[in-house]
Amino acid sequence: RGTRDDLSETLTTFRLSAGQSVGDHLYLYAVVADGVRSGGFNLLADEGQPATFESDRIRSYEVGTRWRYPKKRLSVSAAAFRLDWDDVQIDQFDDAEVTSFLVNGGEAKSEGVEVEARWRPAAGFTMTGSATALRARFEEGAGVFEAGERLPNTPERTYALSAQYRRTIGAGEAQASLSYRHVGESILTGLQIDQERQPSYALLNVRTSYGLGGLEAAIFVDNATDEQAVLMSALQTRGGVFFDTPRTVGISFTARY
Repeated sequence: RGTRDDLSETLTTFRLSAGQSVGDHLYLYAVVADGVRSGGFNLLADEGQPATFESDRIRSYEVGTRWRYPKKRLSVSAAAFRLDWDDVQIDQFDDAEVTSFLVNGGEAKSEGVEVEARWRPAAGFTMTGSATALRARFEEGAGVFEAGERLPNTPERTYALSAQYRRTIGAGEAQASLSYRHVGESILTGLQIDQERQPSYALLNVRTSYGLGGLEAAIFVDNATDEQAVLMSALQTRGGVFFDTPRTVGISFTARY
Protein backbone atom coordinates (compact mmCIF):
# COMPACT_ATOMS: atom_id res chain seq x y z
CA ARG A 1 0.00 0.00 0.00
CA GLY A 2 0.99 3.65 -0.39
CA THR A 3 2.77 5.51 2.37
CA ARG A 4 0.37 7.11 4.84
CA ASP A 5 1.16 10.84 4.88
CA ASP A 6 0.19 13.32 7.54
CA LEU A 7 -2.52 15.82 6.70
CA SER A 8 -3.17 19.01 8.65
CA GLU A 9 -5.44 21.86 7.57
CA THR A 10 -6.99 24.92 9.17
CA LEU A 11 -10.36 25.60 7.53
CA THR A 12 -12.41 28.79 7.84
CA THR A 13 -15.66 29.84 6.18
CA PHE A 14 -17.82 32.95 6.15
CA ARG A 15 -21.25 34.18 5.06
CA LEU A 16 -22.30 37.77 4.36
CA SER A 17 -25.83 38.75 3.47
CA ALA A 18 -27.87 41.91 2.98
CA GLY A 19 -31.55 42.44 2.27
CA GLN A 20 -34.01 45.25 1.76
CA SER A 21 -37.80 45.36 1.59
CA VAL A 22 -39.27 47.56 -1.12
CA GLY A 23 -42.85 48.40 -0.31
CA ASP A 24 -45.09 45.74 1.19
CA HIS A 25 -44.58 42.94 -1.31
CA LEU A 26 -41.03 43.01 -2.70
CA TYR A 27 -37.78 41.91 -1.05
CA LEU A 28 -34.27 42.16 -2.53
CA TYR A 29 -31.20 40.36 -1.20
CA ALA A 30 -27.56 39.51 -1.88
CA VAL A 31 -25.39 36.79 -0.35
CA VAL A 32 -21.69 35.96 -0.49
CA ALA A 33 -20.59 32.75 1.20
CA ASP A 34 -17.54 30.55 1.47
CA GLY A 35 -17.84 26.79 1.84
CA VAL A 36 -15.17 24.16 2.29
CA ARG A 37 -15.01 20.39 2.24
CA SER A 38 -12.19 18.85 4.24
CA GLY A 39 -9.46 16.71 2.77
CA GLY A 40 -8.61 13.20 3.86
CA PHE A 41 -6.79 9.94 3.24
CA ASN A 42 -6.98 7.51 0.33
CA LEU A 43 -7.13 4.43 2.52
CA LEU A 44 -6.84 1.99 -0.40
CA ALA A 45 -4.05 3.86 -2.22
CA ASP A 46 -1.37 1.67 -3.82
CA GLU A 47 2.25 2.51 -4.57
CA GLY A 48 2.47 5.57 -6.81
CA GLN A 49 -0.99 6.79 -5.81
CA PRO A 50 -1.50 9.79 -3.50
CA ALA A 51 -2.12 8.82 0.10
CA THR A 52 -3.95 12.09 0.87
CA PHE A 53 -6.07 14.74 -0.81
CA GLU A 54 -6.62 18.32 0.29
CA SER A 55 -9.77 20.29 0.95
CA ASP A 56 -11.64 21.99 -1.86
CA ARG A 57 -13.49 25.28 -1.51
CA ILE A 58 -16.53 26.94 -3.08
CA ARG A 59 -17.23 30.65 -2.97
CA SER A 60 -20.80 31.51 -3.94
CA TYR A 61 -22.44 34.77 -4.96
CA GLU A 62 -26.21 35.20 -5.21
CA VAL A 63 -28.57 38.10 -5.84
CA GLY A 64 -32.30 37.66 -5.90
CA THR A 65 -35.77 38.91 -5.24
CA ARG A 66 -38.99 37.64 -3.69
CA TRP A 67 -42.37 39.08 -4.58
CA ARG A 68 -45.64 38.23 -2.86
CA TYR A 69 -49.08 39.21 -4.09
CA PRO A 70 -51.57 40.60 -1.56
CA LYS A 71 -53.33 37.93 0.49
CA LYS A 72 -50.33 35.66 -0.25
CA ARG A 73 -52.09 33.76 -3.03
CA LEU A 74 -49.24 34.24 -5.49
CA SER A 75 -45.51 34.46 -4.80
CA VAL A 76 -42.54 34.54 -7.15
CA SER A 77 -38.83 34.35 -6.42
CA ALA A 78 -35.88 34.69 -8.79
CA ALA A 79 -32.13 34.52 -8.30
CA ALA A 80 -28.88 34.68 -10.24
CA PHE A 81 -25.87 32.88 -8.83
CA ARG A 82 -22.24 32.04 -9.42
CA LEU A 83 -20.00 29.45 -7.74
CA ASP A 84 -16.20 29.46 -7.95
CA TRP A 85 -14.78 26.04 -7.06
CA ASP A 86 -11.05 25.67 -6.28
CA ASP A 87 -8.95 22.48 -5.93
CA VAL A 88 -11.83 20.27 -7.02
CA GLN A 89 -11.73 16.80 -5.47
CA ILE A 90 -11.80 14.31 -8.36
CA ASP A 91 -12.26 10.56 -8.20
CA GLN A 92 -9.63 8.72 -10.26
CA PHE A 93 -9.77 5.05 -11.25
CA ASP A 94 -6.67 2.92 -11.79
CA ASP A 95 -7.57 0.13 -14.25
CA ALA A 96 -4.35 -1.77 -13.60
CA GLU A 97 -4.75 -1.87 -9.82
CA VAL A 98 -8.58 -1.80 -9.91
CA THR A 99 -8.68 0.91 -7.25
CA SER A 100 -10.05 4.43 -7.04
CA PHE A 101 -8.61 7.38 -5.17
CA LEU A 102 -9.20 11.11 -4.78
CA VAL A 103 -6.94 13.84 -6.13
CA ASN A 104 -7.24 17.61 -6.27
CA GLY A 105 -7.88 19.09 -9.67
CA GLY A 106 -8.04 22.68 -10.84
CA GLU A 107 -10.81 25.25 -10.87
CA ALA A 108 -14.43 25.08 -11.93
CA LYS A 109 -17.19 27.63 -12.25
CA SER A 110 -20.99 27.42 -12.22
CA GLU A 111 -23.31 30.25 -13.24
CA GLY A 112 -27.07 30.21 -13.52
CA VAL A 113 -30.50 31.60 -12.84
CA GLU A 114 -33.53 30.06 -11.17
CA VAL A 115 -37.16 31.07 -10.88
CA GLU A 116 -39.85 29.63 -8.61
CA ALA A 117 -43.56 30.46 -8.32
CA ARG A 118 -46.34 29.34 -5.99
CA TRP A 119 -50.04 29.97 -6.67
CA ARG A 120 -53.09 29.22 -4.55
CA PRO A 121 -56.03 29.85 -6.91
CA ALA A 122 -58.63 28.41 -4.53
CA ALA A 123 -58.96 27.11 -0.99
CA GLY A 124 -57.04 23.88 -0.59
CA PHE A 125 -55.47 24.04 -4.06
CA THR A 126 -51.76 24.85 -4.50
CA MET A 127 -49.65 24.88 -7.66
CA THR A 128 -45.87 25.35 -7.81
CA GLY A 129 -43.39 25.64 -10.64
CA SER A 130 -39.66 26.14 -10.93
CA ALA A 131 -37.02 26.41 -13.65
CA THR A 132 -33.22 26.50 -13.57
CA ALA A 133 -30.68 27.33 -16.26
CA LEU A 134 -27.09 26.39 -15.43
CA ARG A 135 -23.67 26.57 -17.03
CA ALA A 136 -21.00 24.59 -15.16
CA ARG A 137 -17.52 24.15 -16.62
CA PHE A 138 -14.00 23.21 -15.58
CA GLU A 139 -11.78 26.29 -15.85
CA GLU A 140 -8.67 24.11 -15.64
CA GLY A 141 -8.01 20.47 -16.36
CA ALA A 142 -9.02 18.19 -13.50
CA GLY A 143 -8.30 14.47 -13.52
CA VAL A 144 -9.86 12.96 -16.65
CA PHE A 145 -11.61 16.26 -17.45
CA GLU A 146 -10.16 18.98 -19.64
CA ALA A 147 -10.60 22.74 -19.36
CA GLY A 148 -13.91 23.82 -20.84
CA GLU A 149 -15.67 20.51 -20.25
CA ARG A 150 -18.97 20.41 -18.37
CA LEU A 151 -19.03 19.27 -14.76
CA PRO A 152 -20.64 15.86 -14.31
CA ASN A 153 -24.23 15.69 -13.07
CA THR A 154 -25.01 19.31 -14.03
CA PRO A 155 -27.92 19.49 -16.50
CA GLU A 156 -28.15 22.86 -18.20
CA ARG A 157 -31.96 22.96 -17.98
CA THR A 158 -34.24 21.70 -15.22
CA TYR A 159 -37.87 22.49 -14.51
CA ALA A 160 -40.60 21.14 -12.28
CA LEU A 161 -44.36 21.46 -11.84
CA SER A 162 -46.57 20.22 -9.02
CA ALA A 163 -50.18 20.50 -7.89
CA GLN A 164 -51.82 19.56 -4.61
CA TYR A 165 -55.44 19.60 -3.53
CA ARG A 166 -56.75 19.15 0.01
CA ARG A 167 -60.35 18.87 1.08
CA THR A 168 -62.17 17.95 4.27
CA ILE A 169 -64.43 14.93 3.79
CA GLY A 170 -66.39 13.83 6.81
CA ALA A 171 -64.16 13.92 9.87
CA GLY A 172 -60.96 13.48 7.87
CA GLU A 173 -58.95 15.13 5.12
CA ALA A 174 -58.43 13.89 1.56
CA GLN A 175 -55.38 14.87 -0.48
CA ALA A 176 -54.34 14.40 -4.09
CA SER A 177 -51.01 15.45 -5.55
CA LEU A 178 -49.13 15.29 -8.82
CA SER A 179 -45.51 16.23 -9.47
CA TYR A 180 -43.53 16.39 -12.68
CA ARG A 181 -39.79 17.05 -13.05
CA HIS A 182 -37.83 17.38 -16.29
CA VAL A 183 -34.03 17.10 -16.19
CA GLY A 184 -31.88 18.03 -19.18
CA GLU A 185 -28.95 16.09 -20.59
CA SER A 186 -25.88 15.72 -18.40
CA ILE A 187 -22.50 13.99 -18.57
CA LEU A 188 -21.42 11.18 -16.26
CA THR A 189 -18.06 10.29 -14.78
CA GLY A 190 -18.16 6.90 -16.48
CA LEU A 191 -16.25 5.19 -13.69
CA GLN A 192 -18.48 2.16 -13.32
CA ILE A 193 -20.85 2.28 -16.28
CA ASP A 194 -20.28 2.28 -20.05
CA GLN A 195 -22.25 5.48 -20.55
CA GLU A 196 -20.81 8.96 -20.95
CA ARG A 197 -24.03 10.96 -21.17
CA GLN A 198 -27.45 10.79 -19.56
CA PRO A 199 -30.16 11.94 -22.01
CA SER A 200 -32.86 14.24 -20.72
CA TYR A 201 -35.62 12.52 -18.77
CA ALA A 202 -38.82 13.29 -16.88
CA LEU A 203 -40.26 11.85 -13.65
CA LEU A 204 -43.97 11.84 -12.87
CA ASN A 205 -45.36 10.96 -9.42
CA VAL A 206 -49.01 10.71 -8.38
CA ARG A 207 -50.44 10.26 -4.88
CA THR A 208 -53.84 10.32 -3.21
CA SER A 209 -54.62 9.79 0.46
CA TYR A 210 -57.22 10.06 3.18
CA GLY A 211 -56.39 10.79 6.79
CA LEU A 212 -58.52 10.51 9.90
CA GLY A 213 -57.05 11.36 13.28
CA GLY A 214 -53.64 9.76 13.39
CA LEU A 215 -54.42 7.26 10.63
CA GLU A 216 -53.76 7.68 6.92
CA ALA A 217 -54.20 5.43 3.89
CA ALA A 218 -52.58 6.32 0.57
CA ILE A 219 -52.29 5.04 -2.99
CA PHE A 220 -49.26 6.18 -4.99
CA VAL A 221 -47.50 5.76 -8.30
CA ASP A 222 -43.85 6.80 -8.44
CA ASN A 223 -42.13 7.25 -11.81
CA ALA A 224 -45.42 6.64 -13.57
CA THR A 225 -43.85 6.69 -17.06
CA ASP A 226 -41.16 4.20 -15.99
CA GLU A 227 -38.23 6.39 -17.03
CA GLN A 228 -34.78 4.83 -16.76
CA ALA A 229 -32.04 7.26 -15.82
CA VAL A 230 -28.80 7.67 -13.92
CA LEU A 231 -29.63 10.30 -11.32
CA MET A 232 -26.00 10.87 -10.37
CA SER A 233 -22.56 9.42 -10.97
CA ALA A 234 -20.21 10.33 -8.16
CA LEU A 235 -17.43 12.83 -8.66
CA GLN A 236 -16.06 12.39 -5.15
CA THR A 237 -17.58 9.23 -3.68
CA ARG A 238 -15.61 6.31 -5.02
CA GLY A 239 -17.34 6.24 -8.40
CA GLY A 240 -20.79 5.40 -7.06
CA VAL A 241 -23.70 5.38 -9.50
CA PHE A 242 -27.27 6.17 -8.45
CA PHE A 243 -30.20 5.07 -10.64
CA ASP A 244 -33.81 6.17 -10.45
CA THR A 245 -36.46 3.85 -9.06
CA PRO A 246 -38.52 2.04 -11.70
CA ARG A 247 -42.29 2.51 -11.84
CA THR A 248 -43.62 1.71 -8.39
CA VAL A 249 -47.30 1.32 -7.53
CA GLY A 250 -48.24 0.89 -3.91
CA ILE A 251 -50.58 1.32 -0.98
CA SER A 252 -49.39 2.62 2.37
CA PHE A 253 -50.94 2.85 5.80
CA THR A 254 -49.58 5.19 8.46
CA ALA A 255 -50.45 5.48 12.14
CA ARG A 256 -49.21 8.44 14.21
CA TYR A 257 -49.28 8.35 17.99
